[in-house]
Amino acid sequence: MSSEVHKIEAGEGTNPTLVKVQRLALVIGVIGLGVSLIGLFSGLTRFLLSYLIGFLFAMGLPLGCLSLLLIQHVSGGKWGFVIRRFVEAGTRLFPIFLIFFIPIAFGLFKGDLYSWASHDDHAEVALQPIPQQFAAADEVAAPETPHATPDHADHPHATAGTHADPHDAAHHASGPDTLAHGASVGAPGPHMTALRTLWLNKGNFIIRTVVYFLLWMMAAFLLNKWSSDEDRAGQPTKNPRYGMFSAPFIIVHGMAITFAVVDWVMTLDSHWSSTIYGMIYIAGQLLMTVSFLVLILYTFRNIKPLSDFLDADLFHDLGKLMFAFTMFFAYVSFSQFLIIWSSNVAEYTPYYLYRQQGIWLFIAIFVIVGHFFVPFLILLIRDVKRRPQRLVWVAVWVIGMRIVELYFAIVPHYASGNFHVSNQAELAELPSKFTQLTIADIAMPIGLGGITLFLFLWQLKKKPVLAINDYRVPGLLAAAHH
Repeated sequence: MSSEVHKIEAGEGTNPTLVKVQRLALVIGVIGLGVSLIGLFSGLTRFLLSYLIGFLFAMGLPLGCLSLLLIQHVSGGKWGFVIRRFVEAGTRLFPIFLIFFIPIAFGLFKGDLYSWASHDDHAEVALQPIPQQFAAADEVAAPETPHATPDHADHPHATAGTHADPHDAAHHASGPDTLAHGASVGAPGPHMTALRTLWLNKGNFIIRTVVYFLLWMMAAFLLNKWSSDEDRAGQPTKNPRYGMFSAPFIIVHGMAITFAVVDWVMTLDSHWSSTIYGMIYIAGQLLMTVSFLVLILYTFRNIKPLSDFLDADLFHDLGKLMFAFTMFFAYVSFSQFLIIWSSNVAEYTPYYLYRQQGIWLFIAIFVIVGHFFVPFLILLIRDVKRRPQRLVWVAVWVIGMRIVELYFAIVPHYASGNFHVSNQAELAELPSKFTQLTIADIAMPIGLGGITLFLFLWQLKKKPVLAINDYRVPGLLAAAHH
């Protein structure tokens, strides 16, 4: 067995290409983070939004790796055996990302990033009815206060104009300039339930985040420990603990991601909620992680013994996973839009109305085309999935689109929760003010992504790239000899 699949000891000689990539990743990461500091000139709150984009982009790798590790322990298959040590390396990054979370916690306690956190540790203000965004043009008087300007737009509670008193009866919206297509706000009443008030609490926010990371680190520790024990076993063995742990923990993992995204992103607008929001992020990070694995495995195409398993069938399997997750992401994203559009409740429609303004409209079209139609149509071609030299370009495109999609998910969402406009004109002006695209929106994901790649490759070198005592090895070797 050892003569056919030998261990690759940790060391820089493992993959000369990745050694160069690791050094380049560190340089790009440092430069990206340095350039992103320019974003501070746009204000601390705007800079923290850029950091949140970068954090979620980079955090998608360890989360996606843990998701795939759990799935492959349940499903088995050649693809799971080949990627196993790579996804295990990704799961060992969770303690570092707990440190990376500190700037977000700073934004929480300073009260700028999450507006609900600036009200004496809880969101009593959110118990008031939703502020009227804007009604029909003939129902809204000219605003008496000046519009928000870039000079004071950094304040988390800045408004683009005058909005209705939350204690007044809400106006019924109608006409071409309505907040929702034919929607009405309805009678005023407590918008936030007691449960949500308890949820939007600084202390509980931090406690929940620590719990999420503890769950992820526990799973990573156990799966990596059993993997190391397996290496010392001396012969291929099937460990039933993998399946017994992974099957139920997939549910726990999915719930942890969902609640984490609700906390970190959805509460940027404390008046808006979606039960499918976490699933959209899960689909995105799975797609990005599989794309990342395609790129990493491509660099091993000439490195023994892994290259013996990197045949067209393996990349075909990964290409089919990319195709499946592309469809999954489009499905859950469109499902959210369809439910909000069909229900037509003014409480939820701003999520999409704000994204129809200025540069956000063009980004919306670009995300629809670039994040779904482009990879979907290309991955329909069987030859693309079986040729890694072509599949890697699709993977690069998908990873780049992930950054664009996260910007589109985060920045307009903050605007809808913090800038309450009085008419269509003020809404159209928002993208050109506080929420415009900044250099930090691009540099921060690249910077944190580069640092994450450097740390991932550092972890990858700590173990052999093949789990030689995996129970699937004898079957794979036998199939290779036929």
